Amino acid sequence: MSNQPPEALPGHAFISYVREDKERVDRLQDILESAGIRVWRDTDNLWPGQDWKIEVRNAITSGSLAFIACFSEHTQAREISYQNEELILAVDQARLRSPGKAWLIPVRFADCTQPEYDLGAGRTLGSLQRVDLFDNSWEVGAARLVAAVLKILGTSPTVNQEPATGTVNGATRLKATLLASDRQIELEELVADTNRSVREQLQDENLFPVESPRVANTIDGIRFLVDQAQAYSSVVGPIIQLLIPGCTWGRVDHQVIWTRTMREIANADKRSTGKTALLNLARLPALISMYAAGLAASHRGNFGALRAVASDPIHRGATGEKPLIDLVHPWLVFENNEITANVLALQASGKEVLDSDIDKLLKGQAGKRHTPVSDYLHDYLRDYFVDLIVDDAEYTDAFDQFEVLIGLVATDAQIQGKALGKRLHGPWFGAFTWRDRYSEPLIEQRFSDHIKTQGQDWQPLRDGMFGGSIQRASDAAELFISLAGLTRRQQW
Repeated sequence: MSNQPPEALPGHAFISYVREDKERVDRLQDILESAGIRVWRDTDNLWPGQDWKIEVRNAITSGSLAFIACFSEHTQAREISYQNEELILAVDQARLRSPGKAWLIPVRFADCTQPEYDLGAGRTLGSLQRVDLFDNSWEVGAARLVAAVLKILGTSPTVNQEPATGTVNGATRLKATLLASDRQIELEELVADTNRSVREQLQDENLFPVESPRVANTIDGIRFLVDQAQAYSSVVGPIIQLLIPGCTWGRVDHQVIWTRTMREIANADKRSTGKTALLNLARLPALISMYAAGLAASHRGNFGALRAVASDPIHRGATGEKPLIDLVHPWLVFENNEITANVLALQASGKEVLDSDIDKLLKGQAGKRHTPVSDYLHDYLRDYFVDLIVDDAEYTDAFDQFEVLIGLVATDAQIQGKALGKRLHGPWFGAFTWRDRYSEPLIEQRFSDHIKTQGQDWQPLRDGMFGGSIQRASDAAELFISLAGLTRRQQW
């Protein structure tokens, strides 16, 4: 986890529990504090002679960034406890807060029933998304909980990051060494250490199994896959924190570093047997990393860096070597698993997704998004770019332009692969297909026009994309425009 000390982050997380769960809460506290989250507990924060009720009320109502309500077989068995009074205070606070803002987080230490408290606006304690920390769910659940609390803080989440490469310090160190010619060894060691730490976590079969009886087309099965996806996105956070500034401000001689980083993430998990949904989901870290790095590079006009992260990396799998762009095709990551993609998109947009919402999606009683993976990546990555791209409209425009450009790259890879006898999946069509459907000319046509008018001076070509070939870029644009038009006609 991040090595930020507890005092580095404002406020605290209040943990409410019963005495019988002390050992479990000790473990939970260690995890939260390792992520830089200050914890308030009665055992640690009350001094002799202090008024318990006043201090607890102050801790809950003042400075509490999250209220973590822990439940277990012990809470279920007890009718009287101090926790009940804490929960009443928390419920009062939750009623005062905006329904769309997370604050009260239920945690279960056992397969137990949560008490029902009315939170107002049609909400109950049982309707809030919970985190399970029991049996084999501790690793994924803890990552999910840390991510939730850090999201409340507006801080990008990370998991199990070594002290030398914590995300805040890592990003700061990268910026300090990026343009200093006498610190390039330090820069490469920083990136290599971060890569190594992230790869070790991605290869942890306890954290990321490829076999599980929970994989099923049920509410619980979807919850499990969503949790796995969130854990993947959390683990890869330190890489994203380095790739974004690296691909924004890095020099030409740094591009090999970004290619190596993407290659190592893409090739971290070499398992080829297991549940298809879990095997496919293992591609998510590479997809998120490529989008983060590519968006940063594209927004800056650093197309050499975009080539380095999207075109140059190679994935070595059971069927041989293929370009990374083929591995991270979004519909391969979520193949036959669009409900999970839809839930992730809804959560990333800030919506609380209830079991009833998932049930409606499974039964076809709720509309599904046309581009859930694109929508999820757009909203999930927004916080990472909040300092680099302040305006939301500018961010969305940059995201759409990147998706068109990466679509051209995937189309070119498909054309080049076909010439070599390889069958690649080709481009995908993100949210620009519906966001930009009324523009004249359409966004992909504008790219094609740039290629025609600027020719060999088109900056992506000058930076080595499409092999520097105007013919390859033109062929890719022509095919991509045709396929994008077909996609629009099929959807609208």
